[in-house]
Amino acid sequence: MSWVHIRDSIRRARKPHVCLLCLESIPIGEKYISRFGYSDRKPYGMDMHFECERETWAWDDMDWETAEPGFIDRPQPLTTDHCPLTFT
Repeated sequence: MSWVHIRDSIRRARKPHVCLLCLESIPIGEKYISRFGYSDRKPYGMDMHFECERETWAWDDMDWETAEPGFIDRPQPLTTDHCPLTFT
């Protein structure tokens, strides 16, 4: 499987979503990361809690290739309402 990352964006949920990494709900009003790209030439998007996405910072390509949805337990929530990532 090949993945081409296009963009990440910070969004506030207007409807319930599910975090791909922990499979828990992202409730209405909560900020989350929306990642978009192409997987095997097909558009693919994923939504993630900030805390769950932070757990993947040290992952390499093999970690992403072998991870199944719900692979991680949701860590403790961040204490601030901002994202530590920088988006361009």
